[in-house]
Amino acid sequence: MIRYDLDRYWSDGTRIDIFAAAEKIHATRVVNDIGKLTYSIPFNERYLDSLEKGQMIGLWRNNRHQFKTYYTLLDWRATTDERGLKKIECYGECLNHILKSRIVAYPAGSPQAEKYGKPDNVIKAIARENLGQDAPEERRIPNLTIEPDYDEGSQSITKGFAWRNALTVCQEVSDMTLRDTTPIYFDLFAYDLQNLRFATFAHMVGTDRRPSTGNPTLVGEQYGNLKNATTEWITSQEATVIYAGGQGEEADRVIKIAQDLDRIALSAPYGRIERFKDARNDENEDNIQKQAEEALNEAKPFVKVRGTLSETAGSKYDVHYNWGDFVTVESYGVSLDCMIKEVGLTYDANTGMESIDVKFEGVVT
Repeated sequence: MIRYDLDRYWSDGTRIDIFAAAEKIHATRVVNDIGKLTYSIPFNERYLDSLEKGQMIGLWRNNRHQFKTYYTLLDWRATTDERGLKKIECYGECLNHILKSRIVAYPAGSPQAEKYGKPDNVIKAIARENLGQDAPEERRIPNLTIEPDYDEGSQSITKGFAWRNALTVCQEVSDMTLRDTTPIYFDLFAYDLQNLRFATFAHMVGTDRRPSTGNPTLVGEQYGNLKNATTEWITSQEATVIYAGGQGEEADRVIKIAQDLDRIALSAPYGRIERFKDARNDENEDNIQKQAEEALNEAKPFVKVRGTLSETAGSKYDVHYNWGDFVTVESYGVSLDCMIKEVGLTYDANTGMESIDVKFEGVVT
């Protein structure tokens, strides 16, 4: 029998109550993004009066804390349905919501709003300077530890992002690495509310469950656990030559070029596909060249596999795989390493039924 509990806390970590009487619960956790929690309970005036903005809710499934996060209570409502039944419905977002609550509050040209370095270091610097120890005191999150820089990432990047949302910028930096040999992900997580942590992850957020580990989780129609599979071969977004334009005007503007001669030759005489990269915010010519090379790397053709996992005896959530893990997926002749990017848990206490929605995604260039 499946059991779900909701553990409710004040924002300082003091427990309010633990609640096992929710009628319906739906919770998601998403790599590099905001996970959401919704739940409904029969109307209870005392419970309604106890709800306050900023309360934190932990989700437990069969006595196991789910997703290494807590959900911040944001919205709630009392409602009456067409049968006259009254209920309370609540909505919250996972700890990555804190990143969404910050902008990069520094002007263009400042060291906090223009970065050059390994993606690992850049993402952590954004967190430190906007919600961590290097932010002004009024912007800091207490009990938050940001891990040290590890110089991870295949290549250094250049990026400016004054006055933009901190979560969006971190997502963009991560996206710049996803086709590199060392993709970088990030997460704000906690096992308890007295110890929040922000970290980056090279290669994956979760556990490696590919064949090379000796304890694989294999996904495919032949294993009975693959649904809604889509395999795409994408070349429409390709570019083989990048012109990056730095500072200056007209003939005096600095222009740097990056090109992939092998891909140009592969589709000759039509293999030259040009694109312009605006790099006017950088006056360093070496950095402009690097921006051209980064844009060229991002514009490679790629194969993308998406789908959902269904449970089988040898493929069960929280046993054989979890949120953020890597598995190997076989689909339409392509065998590809895929990250379990999103897990959704839905529970209906009225029927005792649970559904688990697991979405994965993998890209290879």
